[in-house]
Amino acid sequence: MPAVMVVWTGTALRSPETGWDAVRAEGLPRAGIRESVRVAQCSGTAGGRGCGSAPAAGSDHGDSPDPVAAVPPRSPGPCGQEGGEGGGEPLEGSYRSTVCSAALTVPSLHAVADKVLRELIEPYELRAAKLREFLADVQPSVLYDIVPLGDPYGPAVTDPELRCIVVSEETRRGGEAVNKKRIENGLAALELFEIELMEDPYHGHNEEEKISSSSLRQRLLGTLLRPPRDRRSSDPSFPRTAPRSPPTPTIIGLTGGSGSGKTSIAQRLGQMGAFLIDADALGHAAYLPGSPAHGRVVAAFGAEILNKDGTINRKVLGAKVFGNQERLKSLTDIVWPEIARMVRERIGEAGAQGKAVVVLDAAVLLEANWQEMVHEVWAAIIPEEEAVKRIVRRDGLSEEAARSRLRSQMSDSQRVQQAQVVLCTLWEPEVTRRQVSRGPLPTARGAEGGNGSSALDALLGSQRLFLLGRTLQSARAVATSEREAEQYEHNARNQVTLWGPSGNILDYANKQLAGLVLDYYGVRWSLFVSLLVESLNTGSPFHQEQFNQAVFQVERGFIYNGKRYPATPVGDTLEIARKIFLKYYPRATQHGWDGPS
Repeated sequence: MPAVMVVWTGTALRSPETGWDAVRAEGLPRAGIRESVRVAQCSGTAGGRGCGSAPAAGSDHGDSPDPVAAVPPRSPGPCGQEGGEGGGEPLEGSYRSTVCSAALTVPSLHAVADKVLRELIEPYELRAAKLREFLADVQPSVLYDIVPLGDPYGPAVTDPELRCIVVSEETRRGGEAVNKKRIENGLAALELFEIELMEDPYHGHNEEEKISSSSLRQRLLGTLLRPPRDRRSSDPSFPRTAPRSPPTPTIIGLTGGSGSGKTSIAQRLGQMGAFLIDADALGHAAYLPGSPAHGRVVAAFGAEILNKDGTINRKVLGAKVFGNQERLKSLTDIVWPEIARMVRERIGEAGAQGKAVVVLDAAVLLEANWQEMVHEVWAAIIPEEEAVKRIVRRDGLSEEAARSRLRSQMSDSQRVQQAQVVLCTLWEPEVTRRQVSRGPLPTARGAEGGNGSSALDALLGSQRLFLLGRTLQSARAVATSEREAEQYEHNARNQVTLWGPSGNILDYANKQLAGLVLDYYGVRWSLFVSLLVESLNTGSPFHQEQFNQAVFQVERGFIYNGKRYPATPVGDTLEIARKIFLKYYPRATQHGWDGPS
């Protein structure tokens, strides 16, 4: 049986009776901070009591040779699980262990319902699996049990074998609450072993000063959480002969509940140059007389829904379907396909205009299954209490009516499960702008600089020595299965961009390859120019760290785009060069350039 309860988020633990030997291991949080962990190794038998662990957190930058301070616990609460908010995203939540014999508890999602951005907390099963993997890496001889934590105290107040609990200065009161409960239950009080919290030297605005997984979750906002969708396999309107890649334009489906700030995000994307499609406005158009849906709606719901001018009275229509799921489905089965048809028309218009990015602003994007029309789903989320305040203030509804509206909609958790990118407008507008600036695939900024990179890419693509497709094809050729080929291609893409899972070498080399210039460097160049212009316009310093994080997302977007790049040259090099000259030379002369001397 376990003798010690550990709050797994970076803890320190000791035994008066036994010694320990320090071993070092690396944990890999998703959001970029790497833990350097010291784990105590019991010098007694494998089942001995009272051994401990002392994880410590360090940065990903190698400037701390041997960090010892522990990863911080979260806000105070009983039984030590108050520490569950720190320690890196893969180990989200509260973990308690004994070393060499361990009892580990991982909180269920309802146990962390009040956490910031709780929708980004991984499922219990995944967190438990990552904890097992971590323990196996750190100390394979550790014996442990993992059980879900569903209440504030867990086994700490009922297990007579426990002898110690780890706390921090700010969570000591939680440990004292545990001991009070244990004494009430006729059990001996636990030894409280206090650890220090480690400051996060890279914490940003609105983030905690200590290392905390709530801060790491904030850093996930605006980043690519899962690979983009392949429209070719899901959208019947998408040409079967199209390559396995997002064609121009890239289509972002932006969704969110009432009060989420979705509209302000759409406006920001529009300011950056994206082509906006307002699904709500198209919905109004779908009800107009003469539209394909108008007659069918009148036939289904009766002439009493019409105004004198023949337009549909949407309030009367709404009253007919309110609370009646069958009638509501009858309505949406008529209207949603018509809106989707108009959306596709608008996407075609955007492509004809040469737009690089289209944003489909649609509150019912997922309910209507319109995610099949987009490459990425971007979900705007907001805590319910904040959404209620916004709805009451904006629409003049009562709090009860506002809550009723929110609970009739898809939940934020459901949206996050289907989203490639998650955004939150809980903080100042500048924080939202930074989130949007992290966009992982070609954004509207890419459209601003896309013509030059497209021309250079075409020039490179006319010569066999400058083809990214040849590099990727060579990597796939040595594989013995399709799965292996995908892995080798993934590694090859890493080598020309990231050089490691965390962007180990930000600028290893500038590889001038057709495909890489268009889909990676072109986006990256325009990202830099955009942030530089914004810095100059606002008179604020250029945030190199913000740029580095954004570049990392650009790299991930390239690695996962699934695109098949040509392995044979396309076009005549001299003709392409001539067209580039004729296109850009007049612009250069307008700015006073007289040509080469």
